[in-house]
Amino acid sequence: MAAGLRSKTTEGLWWRGLQDPASLAKDELRRLFTLAASLIQRFELLFLNHRQGFVPREVWEAQSQNIERVCNTPGIQRWFSEFSAGVHAEFREYIEARTGT
Repeated sequence: MAAGLRSKTTEGLWWRGLQDPASLAKDELRRLFTLAASLIQRFELLFLNHRQGFVPREVWEAQSQNIERVCNTPGIQRWFSEFSAGVHAEFREYIEARTGT
């Protein structure tokens, strides 16, 4: 994810899109959704690895706060409303329970 935010333009788009996805042009929204998909996939794998016992509890507790914070932004909630069918059911339920989506 960090590699995707190396340019100031992309970083600005990311933060603007997280807070107000409706303000983005169509091509900007597509870029936001591409970045969001990458991040959600990483969160999903972390979640599933934690469920399997591969991620220590203290690591999960710290990262789960980041997951909840990011997933409660309007931009990620919009991505989730449009694309969550492709997310593992348990992870989708976890996010929905914490975001009200």
